[in-house]
Amino acid sequence: MRLFRDWDWESARASLKRALELTPGAAAHQWYGLFLDMEGRLDDARREIERAVELEPLSIVTGALRGFQLNLAGDPARELEQFRATVELDPNHFLGHWGLALAYEHAGRMEESVASIRRAIALAEGSPLLTAVLARGEGLAGRPDEARRILAAMEDDASGGRPSAYQRAAAEVALGDPDAALDHLERGAEAREPWMVWIKVDPMLAPLRRHPRFKALAKRVFASHA
Repeated sequence: MRLFRDWDWESARASLKRALELTPGAAAHQWYGLFLDMEGRLDDARREIERAVELEPLSIVTGALRGFQLNLAGDPARELEQFRATVELDPNHFLGHWGLALAYEHAGRMEESVASIRRAIALAEGSPLLTAVLARGEGLAGRPDEARRILAAMEDDASGGRPSAYQRAAAEVALGDPDAALDHLERGAEAREPWMVWIKVDPMLAPLRRHPRFKALAKRVFASHA
């Protein structure tokens, strides 16, 4: 999708609406719901995700997306309930455990959060994305040295398992270094990292939102947005 590399919001909107007209199945509703989430239209997004769940109630992906939508909407109790249900559907899928880690984080249960993300990493066979999430979790759990150790090991990984600039920024927020976080986000913007489209709504970046550098980055990502 051109959205992730070109930040062409209006072309993406047109394509997603066309997809809904042609094949109005769960996948089309999921993608359009995610797009609306990125824009910050959370109520509209919720309706699309709920429709996807209605169409495929036993899908791990749709269940996880409902949980992530509750994460964005700031509903930790329902988020935790949803991700527990998602894990019950398939205990061996990493998505449910990743979401459960976020839900435990929002509930302030950091040890359970870290345990869940470690389980997700094992199931995803060492995903760099999830390893960066683990570093963030260790920072929030009060273990900054361990968080830094994880990040340093990833940077030295010759196999290409380095964290994205965006995920590194999220870890730096947890470690209390907003300037470093903004530096990484600016690198992510220069590289046109796909994760940058979440900059407007991602709760992990909330402490940065009033900073002029952050506002400039968000404006850049949404420059084509009508």
